[in-house]
Amino acid sequence: LQFLQNLFQNAIEGGMKDADHDAAAGARTFAAVLGVRVEDGDLVMGRGFLASGLAIKAVGLGVLAFTVAYLVDPEDVLMTVAVVALVALFATVMMVTLGRFMRRRVRFDRSRLKRTFSIHEMATFAATMAAFIPLIGLVTFVALLLLPVVWFAMANKLLFGHALEPGV
Repeated sequence: LQFLQNLFQNAIEGGMKDADHDAAAGARTFAAVLGVRVEDGDLVMGRGFLASGLAIKAVGLGVLAFTVAYLVDPEDVLMTVAVVALVALFATVMMVTLGRFMRRRVRFDRSRLKRTFSIHEMATFAATMAAFIPLIGLVTFVALLLLPVVWFAMANKLLFGHALEPGV
Protein backbone atom coordinates (compact mmCIF):
# COMPACT_ATOMS: atom_id res chain seq x y z
CA LEU A 1 0.00 0.00 0.00
CA GLN A 2 2.77 2.43 0.90
CA PHE A 3 4.69 1.70 -2.29
CA LEU A 4 1.60 2.48 -4.38
CA GLN A 5 0.97 5.66 -2.41
CA ASN A 6 4.57 6.85 -2.82
CA LEU A 7 4.42 6.04 -6.53
CA PHE A 8 1.21 8.07 -6.87
CA GLN A 9 2.63 11.00 -4.90
CA ASN A 10 5.85 11.18 -6.89
CA ALA A 11 4.79 10.24 -10.41
CA ILE A 12 1.28 11.67 -10.51
CA GLU A 13 0.85 14.46 -7.95
CA GLY A 14 4.44 15.66 -8.22
CA GLY A 15 4.25 15.67 -12.00
CA MET A 16 1.06 17.70 -11.93
CA LYS A 17 2.28 20.18 -9.34
CA ASP A 18 5.56 20.83 -11.13
CA ALA A 19 4.36 20.64 -14.75
CA ASP A 20 5.22 24.27 -15.52
CA HIS A 21 8.66 24.18 -13.89
CA ASP A 22 9.52 20.83 -15.44
CA ALA A 23 8.57 22.07 -18.91
CA ALA A 24 10.61 25.26 -18.49
CA ALA A 25 13.62 23.20 -17.38
CA GLY A 26 13.18 20.68 -20.19
CA ALA A 27 12.79 17.82 -17.70
CA ARG A 28 11.68 14.45 -19.04
CA THR A 29 9.49 13.35 -16.18
CA PHE A 30 6.88 10.60 -16.18
CA ALA A 31 4.17 13.26 -16.35
CA ALA A 32 5.84 15.23 -19.16
CA VAL A 33 6.42 12.12 -21.26
CA LEU A 34 2.75 11.18 -20.85
CA GLY A 35 1.50 14.58 -22.02
CA VAL A 36 1.04 16.69 -18.89
CA ARG A 37 1.47 20.37 -19.72
CA VAL A 38 0.24 23.81 -18.75
CA GLU A 39 -1.76 25.47 -21.50
CA ASP A 40 -3.49 28.86 -21.14
CA GLY A 41 -3.54 28.58 -17.34
CA ASP A 42 -4.94 25.05 -17.41
CA LEU A 43 -3.22 21.81 -16.53
CA VAL A 44 -3.79 19.47 -19.47
CA MET A 45 -3.21 15.76 -18.93
CA GLY A 46 -2.77 13.03 -21.49
CA ARG A 47 -4.96 9.94 -21.44
CA GLY A 48 -1.96 7.73 -20.65
CA PHE A 49 -1.11 9.83 -17.61
CA LEU A 50 -4.71 9.76 -16.36
CA ALA A 51 -4.95 6.01 -16.97
CA SER A 52 -1.68 5.45 -15.09
CA GLY A 53 -2.80 7.49 -12.10
CA LEU A 54 -6.21 5.87 -11.95
CA ALA A 55 -4.67 2.40 -12.34
CA ILE A 56 -2.32 3.03 -9.41
CA LYS A 57 -5.28 4.14 -7.27
CA ALA A 58 -7.46 1.22 -8.43
CA VAL A 59 -4.75 -1.30 -7.51
CA GLY A 60 -4.30 0.47 -4.17
CA LEU A 61 -8.02 0.27 -3.43
CA GLY A 62 -8.01 -3.39 -4.42
CA VAL A 63 -5.14 -4.13 -2.03
CA LEU A 64 -6.94 -2.13 0.66
CA ALA A 65 -10.16 -4.12 0.14
CA PHE A 66 -8.20 -7.38 0.27
CA THR A 67 -6.53 -6.24 3.50
CA VAL A 68 -9.91 -5.49 5.08
CA ALA A 69 -11.35 -8.83 3.95
CA TYR A 70 -8.32 -10.66 5.33
CA LEU A 71 -8.15 -8.89 8.70
CA VAL A 72 -11.78 -8.61 9.80
CA ASP A 73 -13.42 -11.42 11.71
CA PRO A 74 -16.80 -12.11 10.07
CA GLU A 75 -18.11 -13.33 13.41
CA ASP A 76 -17.43 -9.93 14.99
CA VAL A 77 -20.17 -8.12 13.10
CA LEU A 78 -19.78 -4.81 14.93
CA MET A 79 -16.04 -4.61 14.23
CA THR A 80 -16.53 -5.68 10.62
CA VAL A 81 -19.22 -3.06 10.01
CA ALA A 82 -17.16 -0.36 11.73
CA VAL A 83 -14.00 -1.12 9.74
CA VAL A 84 -15.84 -1.39 6.42
CA ALA A 85 -17.75 1.85 7.13
CA LEU A 86 -14.59 3.77 8.06
CA VAL A 87 -12.64 2.50 5.07
CA ALA A 88 -15.60 3.31 2.80
CA LEU A 89 -15.89 6.82 4.27
CA PHE A 90 -12.21 7.62 3.79
CA ALA A 91 -12.16 5.95 0.35
CA THR A 92 -15.08 8.20 -0.63
CA VAL A 93 -13.07 11.28 0.37
CA MET A 94 -10.16 9.86 -1.66
CA MET A 95 -12.37 9.43 -4.73
CA VAL A 96 -13.98 12.87 -4.41
CA THR A 97 -10.61 14.60 -4.15
CA LEU A 98 -9.21 12.41 -6.93
CA GLY A 99 -12.10 13.56 -9.11
CA ARG A 100 -11.10 17.17 -8.49
CA PHE A 101 -7.66 16.81 -10.03
CA MET A 102 -7.58 13.68 -12.22
CA ARG A 103 -9.36 15.12 -15.27
CA ARG A 104 -8.15 15.93 -18.78
CA ARG A 105 -8.09 19.65 -18.03
CA VAL A 106 -8.12 21.46 -14.68
CA ARG A 107 -7.23 25.01 -13.72
CA PHE A 108 -3.53 25.14 -12.90
CA ASP A 109 -3.51 26.65 -9.44
CA ARG A 110 -0.55 25.18 -7.57
CA SER A 111 -1.86 26.23 -4.14
CA ARG A 112 -5.27 24.70 -4.76
CA LEU A 113 -3.72 21.52 -6.15
CA LYS A 114 -1.48 21.15 -3.10
CA ARG A 115 -4.44 21.62 -0.73
CA THR A 116 -6.45 19.02 -2.63
CA PHE A 117 -3.45 16.66 -2.65
CA SER A 118 -3.09 17.14 1.11
CA ILE A 119 -6.71 16.18 1.77
CA HIS A 120 -6.35 13.22 -0.60
CA GLU A 121 -3.20 12.04 1.20
CA MET A 122 -4.82 12.32 4.63
CA ALA A 123 -7.85 10.33 3.44
CA THR A 124 -5.59 7.67 1.92
CA PHE A 125 -3.62 7.37 5.15
CA ALA A 126 -6.83 7.21 7.21
CA ALA A 127 -8.33 4.50 4.99
CA THR A 128 -5.15 2.46 5.30
CA MET A 129 -5.04 2.80 9.08
CA ALA A 130 -8.77 1.96 9.34
CA ALA A 131 -8.13 -1.31 7.50
CA PHE A 132 -5.73 -2.32 10.27
CA ILE A 133 -8.10 -1.62 13.20
CA PRO A 134 -8.62 -5.37 13.81
CA LEU A 135 -4.86 -5.66 14.46
CA ILE A 136 -4.06 -2.37 16.20
CA GLY A 137 -7.31 -1.54 18.00
CA LEU A 138 -9.46 1.58 17.97
CA VAL A 139 -7.38 3.68 20.39
CA THR A 140 -4.19 3.13 18.41
CA PHE A 141 -6.09 3.88 15.19
CA VAL A 142 -7.32 7.21 16.55
CA ALA A 143 -3.82 8.10 17.78
CA LEU A 144 -2.25 7.14 14.44
CA LEU A 145 -4.94 9.08 12.64
CA LEU A 146 -4.67 12.29 14.64
CA LEU A 147 -0.97 12.55 15.36
CA PRO A 148 0.28 12.86 11.76
CA VAL A 149 -2.54 15.23 10.79
CA VAL A 150 -1.88 17.50 13.76
CA TRP A 151 1.88 17.33 13.21
CA PHE A 152 1.48 18.03 9.46
CA ALA A 153 -0.80 21.01 10.05
CA MET A 154 1.36 22.47 12.83
CA ALA A 155 4.61 22.04 10.90
CA ASN A 156 3.13 23.55 7.73
CA LYS A 157 1.63 26.48 9.63
CA LEU A 158 4.96 27.14 11.32
CA LEU A 159 7.13 26.66 8.23
CA PHE A 160 4.92 27.90 5.40
CA GLY A 161 2.09 29.90 7.00
CA HIS A 162 -0.67 27.53 5.82
CA ALA A 163 -1.87 24.45 7.69
CA LEU A 164 -2.79 22.33 4.64
CA GLU A 165 -0.46 23.75 2.00
CA PRO A 166 3.16 22.70 2.19
CA GLY A 167 5.61 25.11 0.62
CA VAL A 168 7.10 22.59 -1.78
